[in-house]
Amino acid sequence: MGLTKERERLLISRIQKDDDEQALKELYYSCLPVIGGTIKQYFVELYDNQDWEQEALILCYKTAKRFDLKQGKPFVGFYKVSLHNRAINLIRRGKRKKRLAASDQVYWEDVATELEQASCLIASPPAPVLDWQDLVESLSMLELEELLLELGYKQAGEIKRQYQVNEMGLRRAKYRVKEKIKLKLRIGA
Repeated sequence: MGLTKERERLLISRIQKDDDEQALKELYYSCLPVIGGTIKQYFVELYDNQDWEQEALILCYKTAKRFDLKQGKPFVGFYKVSLHNRAINLIRRGKRKKRLAASDQVYWEDVATELEQASCLIASPPAPVLDWQDLVESLSMLELEELLLELGYKQAGEIKRQYQVNEMGLRRAKYRVKEKIKLKLRIGA
């Protein structure tokens, strides 16, 4: 339903001066083919036909308010450009929201790398330094011989003969050496 140039100008002037709702509806209905073409051309996520129609009506009002009657150009062309620009802006806004949501995401690859680095730090704390000289000075001669046995420098039979101890005596000495090492490690840490 096309409007004559005079009727179009009359409707626009009524909208600009009096905010005439009837004039707006008539102008809007005359632009329905343009609106339908825009709806088919652009896909705006989460916009259905009713959203588009409402958006088109609001834009028709705003465009009629801005339209310069002195230029003598048809309103439909100006409205079509405004409607296309609005559709593009809606699409951009939707993409922007997706980008912002994506920028807040945490990717598993990044977290896994950070966790591996952190777990390496946690899983392998620095080894405590043992002051061997203090340890050796705290050992009895039998315990020192037992330590040398454990390190592979002495034989059990040789120690038993020299210190006249049995197997149970060697085990007790070994236990005391372990306890003194543990104590030194705790104190040094």
